Amino acid sequence: MPKARGRLYYSDTGRVLLEHNEEVSRWRRARKRFTVPVGRPEGELWLYVGEYEGNTVPLAIHVNGRRTTLRATGRERRMHWERVRVPKGALKRGANEVVLSTSADRPATWIIGAEPAAEARTSALSLDGGRSWSNAGMGVYALTPAEYLIRLWVDNAPAARPATFTFVAERPDHPQLKALARHFGLRETIRGKRHTYDKVRALMTQTARLWKVGQAPPGHPLNSPWDAFTITAWMDAGRVQNRLMPIAYCVHFGIILTQFCTALGIHARNVVMEDDIPECRGGHFVCEVWIPEWNRWIHVDPDHDEVFERAGVILNMAELCEACFDGGLKDVNPVRGPAWGYDPRINTNKPRRFEVIQQFRRWGVYPRNDYCSNPGVHPIQHGTGAYRQTHFLWYDHPKLERRRYFPHYFTDLAAVYAPPE
Repeated sequence: MPKARGRLYYSDTGRVLLEHNEEVSRWRRARKRFTVPVGRPEGELWLYVGEYEGNTVPLAIHVNGRRTTLRATGRERRMHWERVRVPKGALKRGANEVVLSTSADRPATWIIGAEPAAEARTSALSLDGGRSWSNAGMGVYALTPAEYLIRLWVDNAPAARPATFTFVAERPDHPQLKALARHFGLRETIRGKRHTYDKVRALMTQTARLWKVGQAPPGHPLNSPWDAFTITAWMDAGRVQNRLMPIAYCVHFGIILTQFCTALGIHARNVVMEDDIPECRGGHFVCEVWIPEWNRWIHVDPDHDEVFERAGVILNMAELCEACFDGGLKDVNPVRGPAWGYDPRINTNKPRRFEVIQQFRRWGVYPRNDYCSNPGVHPIQHGTGAYRQTHFLWYDHPKLERRRYFPHYFTDLAAVYAPPE
């Protein structure tokens, strides 16, 4: 499939608090500015938005004064991506302005993703119907400056070069990793196991049994941060700040296994997968670990205590993805550990042939595992909304068109699957 020529322009990183975003109305308007370096530009906007149940008011989108709309659906929708084609001739070379509002005096119609920021360079909020603008206190609680998750794809802009794969690794001597190994008895877990694969399988089973995944009851659940100690403390307590219910999904199993492996000197990274629906109703987050005895990376799923093999070889994510495209899944088999079925969402009495793998042909690598050293750079509230992070590196599969709201794609599989430094 030929790749669409064009480029994405954006100023956010996707670190959004899903419950604290911008509500718009006739009076409360959100503005985003872009600088486009090409003449006679045409393109599309990608908006990270949510919608209230029963909403009948369309979202008005003005691009340099030219109006288009996003129709209301009347059903509640969590934060997701929406594509809006820019009216022909509305964009121009140089400065461009996008304003979102509605015709209603009251909000509770549309929600615009707003990433808290130290300063807002390209976003602003008006509380008087567009007569004045400010970027001091934005979002529903006017707490901080923010960058709105409004991204612009320009069709005829020079295409970005494929991303170069680089990985930011955790410090192997980080004291928190040593504390993890002690607290969770990781050395006892791998005692007597010589092969790296056997060690990883034991760590994966231990991770899968840390808590049972389940949907939080109605209310305001709190998504766990990317820290093994916090995740497990919250899930053990069952109630956290302000008596909220903690949630920890596949992403948190993946993070913990990566931290467990790193604490024992095993190279590990996280891999993200996505289905073909832009709202991303189904995503998955797993690990790849380096097995030096085999000189290869392999895919491991600590949520389900499961790996996949073909002809006796444990596969990596790229190999599983190709099996989805070429019909090769019939030759792929799961290898399940003793914790498989611990997740109550899995009915072990029914055949389960790779539902996760078959759906998610899009995949990428989260290119860092320095969760202890640099907690402020990692995604927040990940696992309860559509993927939005700009620093994920997605594989540019030749049979798939790119998601135009993600900026970074790689093509060099050899670099991704090279031995770790």
